[in-house]
Amino acid sequence: MDYKSGIYTEKAESYFHGSRPDVVALIPGANNRIIELGCGAGMTLQSAREAGKAFEIVGIDIIGRLPQHDLLTRYYQGDIDTLPLDMERGSFDVALCADVLEHLVDPWNTLKKLAVLLKPGGTLIVSIPNARDYTLALKLLFTGNFQYRSEGLLDKGHLRFFCKQNMVHLVRQAGFEVIKFDFKVQKLRKILYYLTCGLLEQFVVKQYLIVARKV
Repeated sequence: MDYKSGIYTEKAESYFHGSRPDVVALIPGANNRIIELGCGAGMTLQSAREAGKAFEIVGIDIIGRLPQHDLLTRYYQGDIDTLPLDMERGSFDVALCADVLEHLVDPWNTLKKLAVLLKPGGTLIVSIPNARDYTLALKLLFTGNFQYRSEGLLDKGHLRFFCKQNMVHLVRQAGFEVIKFDFKVQKLRKILYYLTCGLLEQFVVKQYLIVARKV
């Protein structure tokens, strides 16, 4: 077992079983063919199908096969950085990358390979943690502590860190046009956001959701 695989065998089962209704809500149209990198147990894909937004759902992840994967159209197990994405070109309407690109050695090239699988005008939906989050900045400034954890912004599986402008570059260099940025702020963060008329956006947003279109 290599180092990367070992990280995910240590994760609690709940780490892989979450669904992302915020991601599903951004999927356009209905009856799409959808592929998801880092699908976990495939709960988001199943939610998309239940919502009528997908008729074919294909998942890829490093974890071994779970019973829930039998509900997917197809499941591919392997390291996304090295797994060949040799499916039919232009065969998918939508691609999902929900909190996975920061776990990859080369997310830039992976997005380029993923773009090949999308139809012209196909949709890419990405969620990425924001490395400019004020809690991380304060921790580095006042404690000098960059301690990795089992989950969150400093998840020990994170190999790459992105601020908003880096996310835009990541998506554009793969041949996509960004059409929407989405985010949510809660509690104290929301107060700071509105009191500053949005000027502190990049410090109070924990995670950005990006909707892009294949050029």
